Amino acid sequence: MGRVETIEYYDRCPSCGAAADGDGICDYCGASLVRRRTTTETNESFEDMALREDRGLPVEKAKVAGMSGSMKFFLLLFGGIWFLTPTVLVVLFSLTGIMKPWLFAFFGIFWAVGLGCMVPLVVSVVRQRACRNGQQVTASLRGYEDGIYMINERPVQVMRLRVETEAGPKLVLLNTGATNRRYAPGMELHLRTANGRYIIQE
Repeated sequence: MGRVETIEYYDRCPSCGAAADGDGICDYCGASLVRRRTTTETNESFEDMALREDRGLPVEKAKVAGMSGSMKFFLLLFGGIWFLTPTVLVVLFSLTGIMKPWLFAFFGIFWAVGLGCMVPLVVSVVRQRACRNGQQVTASLRGYEDGIYMINERPVQVMRLRVETEAGPKLVLLNTGATNRRYAPGMELHLRTANGRYIIQE
């Protein structure tokens, strides 16, 4: 069950007679330009209505700049084990006198894997910092859709965000990288964006 609100405006301000510009408030005297509001009930959900209303809008596919806390924990744990374990063994082998030069090449494989796990974390931090200094955007959350990737047999959620720009509205499909729906459809969200990435400001 959803609601559809229809607003009818005056062509001219009923208070001072100035021409209406369509924003609902007279620019000259501040009077309301709303003539009538009507609300009708519908069996269509908000997300279904939004999907129908947004059909035909230009679409931008984007991703969040950061990563989920569980992914950060996994990379830190996995990378730390692969990096610290050979490091400890090298120290022990050196102290006991059994360290051989060829072992450095062998342990180097483990160090490379451990450092490789840290690369996505560093990239995530750099992207987040760029977004914090990027353009500020206000968007309306129109709903969600399932992404093509799965985490623990659950699809990653993609947010449908309607963004008003100088060229007109557009739809941003923001891949959250997470399976939960953190925000309710219909909410107004404040974001910052840079290089095709977004962060949601709390």
